[in-house]
Parts: sequence; C-alpha cells; structure tokens
Amino acid sequence: MPDESLRVPAFCPHCGGMMKGRSTYTFYDYQCCIDCYIWFLEGRPEKIKEWKEGWRPNEKQMTWYRESMKN
Repeated sequence: MPDESLRVPAFCPHCGGMMKGRSTYTFYDYQCCIDCYIWFLEGRPEKIKEWKEGWRPNEKQMTWYRESMKN
C-alpha cells in the first residue's frame, strides 16, 4: 500500500484548483499547487519563510485570487 503522505491530491488544498504539471514538486515542498506557489510565494523569500511557519492566505485573499485566475 502506498504511503498516503506522498500522494498528491487532485485539487489544491488552498485554492481548490486542479493540481497539474509541476504541482507535484510544489505540493511536496509547500502543500500547494504551482499556481498558488507562483502567486503567493515565488520570488518572495520572506513569504516562503512565513509559509513554512504556517501562514496561509486568508479567505478574502483566496477569493480575490480565485477571481483573478478566472480572468
């Protein structure tokens, strides 16, 4: 039986978007999809540190992010 902790979900636990392509790598490191990684973390070392300490976008930020992704 495979180790459940190594399984990448079909959908991002933060934005609900489909896990695709390179999301496998970002999920193992940050528990998010590639889109969340790019939007919230890429190029922001201070946010990566906060993320690893438990920070996550609040519901207002996630709603804005989801709306932005639709356009």
